[in-house]
Amino acid sequence: MIKYLQKAVFYYRFKRAVRQANNLHSLTRAAYLVLLWKGKPIVIPKQKVKSWIKARKLAKGVTMTQVEKGALYSI
Repeated sequence: MIKYLQKAVFYYRFKRAVRQANNLHSLTRAAYLVLLWKGKPIVIPKQKVKSWIKARKLAKGVTMTQVEKGALYSI
């Protein structure tokens, strides 16, 4: 029962994040990624991820293609 609730909550959060990414993309025409951060799906602009890579805030050697492959959703 607990596993079912955890999956249901994750699915709800994921769908909400996808909806938010689509809405932001339609407003700004920028690319957005839905990533898993500390167990929760979050919406991040692609430009912000690029600046994190440039500033070495992510692990050393991480590239944008690796982040895009690991993303749950991208637009």
